[in-house]
Amino acid sequence: MAADFQKLYDESYFMGYRSDAKRREMYRHELGRLRPWLKQQTGAVLDIGCGLGDFLALGFSDWQKFGIEVSNHARQTAEHKDIRFYFPDHANQFDVIILRGSIQHLHQPLKMLWDAHAWLKPGGLIVFLATPNARSLPYRMFGDMPMLEPARNFVVFSDKMLCTCLKHIGFQILQVHKPYADTPYANPWRDYWRFALRCLGIKKPFAWPGNMMEIYARKS
Repeated sequence: MAADFQKLYDESYFMGYRSDAKRREMYRHELGRLRPWLKQQTGAVLDIGCGLGDFLALGFSDWQKFGIEVSNHARQTAEHKDIRFYFPDHANQFDVIILRGSIQHLHQPLKMLWDAHAWLKPGGLIVFLATPNARSLPYRMFGDMPMLEPARNFVVFSDKMLCTCLKHIGFQILQVHKPYADTPYANPWRDYWRFALRCLGIKKPFAWPGNMMEIYARKS
């Protein structure tokens, strides 16, 4: 299984990240929405599926930064940004845990959520960013979204399903946000036109209100 993951997330998978100006702008938007939920200016943060580590490096420079990442290439790159990948499996050790566009890639997502609850300090924050929402109109109509790749996705949660799981595990839901207009990817004229084309069977990537979700929750 590990070898398969290395093929799925090799260096070519991350090639476009550094030149993606919209991704960097999206990071800044997300950090602006995330910061009001933080209780402190520094602490310990874990990014599950941290990729190259750019999000942590941009928004958590003064924090102790930890990551979980299956890609050897991504881990090696993130280590140069002071992100550590080895930590003891102890309870109550992190102030913030982030899953940015990663929960759909996990082959045991519920186990990871239980682990995250244990790892968080009491009152600690768990944050889901850039997460596909199975209750979005395009997904309900077509069973896919432009950002989804079947070979790399195990479970696509809806906002309602993920919130239910979090509540049962022991989290208090703080906010569910579905960004669209406040993202650099929104282009209503283009997106509505491409949605119409998709209804005719012509596939072109497009953003859509409700496609992506953000969820903020605290460990009770």
